[in-house]
Amino acid sequence: MRRALLTPLGLLLGLAVGFAAGAGEVAFLGSLARLLEPVGRIFLALVQMGVLPLVATAVVLAVARLRDLAGLGKIGARFGIFLGATLLVAGAVGVAVGSILLPLLPLSPETVARIRGMGEAREAAAPPGFAEFLVGLVPDNPVKAASQGALLPLVVFCVLFGLGLARVEEEKRAPLVALLESTMRVVGRIFGWALSLSPIGIFALAASGTARIGPAVLANLGWFVLVVLVALASFAALGLAPAVRFVAGLPIRTFARAAFPAQAVAFSTTSSLASLPALLEAAGKGLRLRREVPDLVLPLAASIYRSGSAVFMAVAALFVARLEGIEVSAGSLALLVPVAALASISVPSVPFGAFAAMAPVVEAAGAPIASMWLLLPVDRIPDMFRTAVNATGSLAAAAALGTREGANNDPGPSV
Repeated sequence: MRRALLTPLGLLLGLAVGFAAGAGEVAFLGSLARLLEPVGRIFLALVQMGVLPLVATAVVLAVARLRDLAGLGKIGARFGIFLGATLLVAGAVGVAVGSILLPLLPLSPETVARIRGMGEAREAAAPPGFAEFLVGLVPDNPVKAASQGALLPLVVFCVLFGLGLARVEEEKRAPLVALLESTMRVVGRIFGWALSLSPIGIFALAASGTARIGPAVLANLGWFVLVVLVALASFAALGLAPAVRFVAGLPIRTFARAAFPAQAVAFSTTSSLASLPALLEAAGKGLRLRREVPDLVLPLAASIYRSGSAVFMAVAALFVARLEGIEVSAGSLALLVPVAALASISVPSVPFGAFAAMAPVVEAAGAPIASMWLLLPVDRIPDMFRTAVNATGSLAAAAALGTREGANNDPGPSV
């Protein structure tokens, strides 16, 4: 309870210190923000260092406990439906909010020139084709894939390993299951120690991160940032809240209370993977879901389910089109919805990862791809909020699937 109260306080204080330091009026605050940066990086490293063993053990155990392909297919099919439906809603909300709000603030030639002066045009990396994506799902070296940050191939390997483990005789399977359970508990204990430092770590990350933004950048692109935040809030209210209340059958207040620590970690680190331990803790202790569903769904959701990114990319594509003086047709607006939904699945788990996958969305709006990099200097604020929405959506998916599987009836042990 004490950490639940101190974490939001640390976040708010960090944002206040960061914005004040970015204004440059108080030299002491600028020095403080620079001193806090290594503190935040250490906290982030503590949280991230156990992500891979936690994902591996959680997925293997979840699949091994199912014991049959039918159970795995049932959860996978429901997750696919949830992901597809909510990502389409996210893309639609982004297009609708962007189309309504962005034109309310006209862009003068002087404003466009200032924005172009802040950014740097870059060559966008070509997104992988569908065949290449499928081949990449099957790793020839799971350890190498994991070390390169490719979590989805690791999840595929762990699913296959769990299925094989489920087919082994009980007397030979039990020792390995016991070892995996012990490993998961040890890693969970380490994460508990790291998360106990979250008020300090999140304060340091928020202060040092927002100090780099500065008011000059916000003055030029503040309206775009505000529209993105409105779109993200609209999706949370129209897309995720109904799923939590009516699909998962949970009170919004209960879900929000359980989700906040994970949202704070996602917000301050801008990393869906870094929030995974807090999400697992929220599913077990906060929502009291049985382990099988969240242990399988949450690592997968942290890899591919980024609803906040779908919202952001739709708004960003419309803003880039306005910068270029391009009138987006009704047909292009309709096309933006599925393109943004699909592109969000390929967003890598790195800072500013949405830009690596946004090229098809910008193209669908009829705008030049190189212009999207003009938004990069101000992306820190949208990145924090959309990552928090990504984490919220992952927990909502686990809650919805857990409820349908009857997982809320038994609290089960938690990491």
